[in-house]
Amino acid sequence: MLSEQNAAPGEIIFDAGIADFEDRVIKASMEKPVLVDFWAPWCGPCKQLMPVLEAEVQAAGGDVLMAKINLDENQQLAQALRVQSVPTVFAFFQGQPIDAFQGVLPAGQIKAFIHKAVQAAAQTRPEAIDIPETLQAAANALAGGDLQGAQALYAQVLNQDDKNVASYVGLVKVLLAAG
Repeated sequence: MLSEQNAAPGEIIFDAGIADFEDRVIKASMEKPVLVDFWAPWCGPCKQLMPVLEAEVQAAGGDVLMAKINLDENQQLAQALRVQSVPTVFAFFQGQPIDAFQGVLPAGQIKAFIHKAVQAAAQTRPEAIDIPETLQAAANALAGGDLQGAQALYAQVLNQDDKNVASYVGLVKVLLAAG
């Protein structure tokens, strides 16, 4: 079991249940993958899997969270997710289960499972842009009369940095040029 300090909100491994599933799993998975480990105190394989799973989640350095859910205390939740046996581990991202496995896996397969969830999350994030370079390209597009191109480039900068004054000024120039 985890010590009290590891169960604090904001930690990467925590206990969860019906009452806080929406906040700690569904909402949290909008930002990064959350593994949900269904286990039971009487389950021998669960006792084998949990330390390996926890070690691999810790090794991921915060790229993934892990919610431990006691099956005996959260049967409605297990039924809702159609858990047939324990241990069962789901990977949630953006509020949905994206992968799962049942039983005990070796550390290498667990690491691959976590990596797959982290990669799925990384693919949904927009690529970071070089803001000064993009601002220069937008200014060049504006100077060349490409108003749509300039507007799109300024919008890209604002998607990454919504307080970028140069982008707002550039958008105003685009609007003035468009009449």
